[in-house]
Amino acid sequence: MAKDYILVVDEGTTGLRGVVFNRKMEIVGQHYEKITSFYPGPNEVEQDGEEIWEKQVLALREAVKKAGIAPEEIAAVGVTHQRGTHGFWNRKTGKIHGRFMVWQDTRGIRGRKKLLEDPAFQKMCEKYPVVGMATANAAFGMPVSDKVWFEENPELLKEIQDDPDCVWGGIDTWLLYKMTNGRLHVACASHAGTLPVFSHEENRYVYEALEFGYVTEKMMPEVLPDVYDYGMMTADVLGIEIPIKACIADQQSALFSEGGHEPGASKCTLGTGTFVDVNIGKDYHTTGSFYPYCAWMIDGVKTFMFEGAVIAGGTSLEWAKTNLGLFDNFGEMDDIALSVEDNAGVYFVPGLNGLDGVPFKNANGRGSFMGLEARSTKANFVRALLESFGFSVAYLFEDIATAVDGFEVGTINVDGGVSRSKVVCQTIADLTGARVIRQKADEATAMGAAEMAAINLGWFTQKEANDFIVVDKEYFPSENAAKMKESYKMWLKAVERSKDWVEN
Repeated sequence: MAKDYILVVDEGTTGLRGVVFNRKMEIVGQHYEKITSFYPGPNEVEQDGEEIWEKQVLALREAVKKAGIAPEEIAAVGVTHQRGTHGFWNRKTGKIHGRFMVWQDTRGIRGRKKLLEDPAFQKMCEKYPVVGMATANAAFGMPVSDKVWFEENPELLKEIQDDPDCVWGGIDTWLLYKMTNGRLHVACASHAGTLPVFSHEENRYVYEALEFGYVTEKMMPEVLPDVYDYGMMTADVLGIEIPIKACIADQQSALFSEGGHEPGASKCTLGTGTFVDVNIGKDYHTTGSFYPYCAWMIDGVKTFMFEGAVIAGGTSLEWAKTNLGLFDNFGEMDDIALSVEDNAGVYFVPGLNGLDGVPFKNANGRGSFMGLEARSTKANFVRALLESFGFSVAYLFEDIATAVDGFEVGTINVDGGVSRSKVVCQTIADLTGARVIRQKADEATAMGAAEMAAINLGWFTQKEANDFIVVDKEYFPSENAAKMKESYKMWLKAVERSKDWVEN
């Protein structure tokens, strides 16, 4: 039986998918399952690792069924996943300790200031400056978040310390562990290379940094290339063993599928969060407020990127729909927003999880609607919400431009659910002056993992992967650009006034 399909494990923050691609990188079957998020406290977000795995298996089975193919026709599996989310489990039994801490969780901020003022930590950062920079700019990851997590949950800390076989891992590590029935404890380079405690110069974890938390060296997963023979997905999932040929973090996967292979290429993901990523090539270097992430590792060679992010992206729309009732479904947002001439002076600052990280760098900031008047309507609120995405993207690109010599925004590839909004895409084009492209393929993240698995199989080369890009929509700066830039200046004022809203 011919093996003409690739099955992708696409595990995101809000939900997960199983996606089947053919040799032309066309989706022939997919299935989506929503993931439950738990909020134990302000700005605290957790998920259940077992629920993630059970729903991922269901999504894979349903995707294959919808594709109308037999498992024997699948040549390989590719994996892509949310970054930063992590947890602890017993390597022998798979029993999870507590829940997974999601990347949106900002409780690590509570201990970050103390850590950064620790003379011993400062001395360690002199040798590994990227650890200090990453700790100062990131709310998630090790060692800060886990240290605070444990100190606020002493019973969980004792449970982990009493388990001699306890291991740490992100979603990639957890999925690969479950897919291989516990044989693997590994991380892909694109995920490990975003952790605040990974040294690219030495190509290893900075174990000296781990000493400031409760995660130990023996808990850490081995780091492997993104295009790699990870072993076999067990027959428990689809009835037969299938080789796992690639594993890559979500933002990097989208950059890959959208043609971001050369230095200067960029993409913008408009999903649960808003992420702007720019390929900076194979030269590892830090600059300004940015430190490089590993975009991917293929054939032993790493490519790096700079990234800016707004944590509360699509989360803001879900909040507006569910908590405020501003619209009944996401498909009607544009119609509501375009029913008015402009935002009537109303601005939204997306700080529902605080304003931490690049570009805002203000953990004490909060979200806000500003500029309200008696004439303000629901439509103005919806328009302000959507425009805030365009404003945020422009802000991110401005920040990156100051850090990368000679960087100019020529074309911006957009993906994610929010990229379907004409208001958002046109706002980005008007503010950046760039050509904004949305590909026809809805699942850019899944497609990147599929392409990497196909490259490993020898179906095509990395250069030939660009042949599968099909443009769906294009946006160019409009006659409204000047007015939008004035509106952007007012939004920046709203951002400044939203900073330091709380003292701690």
